[in-house]
Amino acid sequence: MSILTELDEAEIQLEFLKSLPFVDSDRIAVFGHSQGGLIAGLLGGKHPEEIRCIALSSPGFNIGEDWKKGILNGLDPEKLKRKGWMDIKGYKIGYRYYKDALDTPTYEIASHYHGPVQIVHGNADKIVPIEYGRRLKEVYGKNCTMIEIEGADHDYSSVPFADARVRHTVDFLREHLS
Repeated sequence: MSILTELDEAEIQLEFLKSLPFVDSDRIAVFGHSQGGLIAGLLGGKHPEEIRCIALSSPGFNIGEDWKKGILNGLDPEKLKRKGWMDIKGYKIGYRYYKDALDTPTYEIASHYHGPVQIVHGNADKIVPIEYGRRLKEVYGKNCTMIEIEGADHDYSSVPFADARVRHTVDFLREHLS
């Protein structure tokens, strides 16, 4: 599994959805949280005419970016290459995951989407620091709104944080899919 294999799978799912007789292919939205937000952003960038709007929650655009900056969080690229995988906090990270994350121009791909985007991000997120959400907002430009939830962490781990994230996402989707 890597961000590119997940993107391939998302593209297959998009094509399948469009083939269903009960799906209005002019009203397809994508939503993703964390790495799912990265994939949703990439899917929109690769299929800008097929996606009506994108809702993102703490989008993981730091995957690869941190590694490029030398922030490796326990990852040893040479050991990973030799062994083929590493155990990072209980996740089995394969070399392809590392390589794809490092080599994929995520912001460039996302920049091809010009429809409505909403980013919801907690300002206490230590997994995907809010600076990445702010940078992504700049990439999307005037069609992007960003909602910063004061005190929310990456998992929105309180009822008020989770409720706020859901409420903002649902309101955005209703507005752009109605």
